Amino acid sequence: MNNVWRHSAALTATVSIDFGKDGTTIQVKDDGKGFVIGEDLRFVEAGKIGLAGMQERADLLGGNLSIQSNVGRVRS
Repeated sequence: MNNVWRHSAALTATVSIDFGKDGTTIQVKDDGKGFVIGEDLRFVEAGKIGLAGMQERADLLGGNLSIQSNVGRVRS
């Protein structure tokens, strides 16, 4: 949520948590401006230090980090 607040210019953001039998899924959605990240998800090289930290924490927990972003998305 800190990245949303600092970088996205979003007006709204939501967090959902699903405690499934196969694991827990946390999803953050916002209506911000989006960003470009390479296919290889090399966050540090791209200057995305906050995302690198999220990736590291997911790795330490045996989880996965998946990011979808739409640059220049118009708020509805």
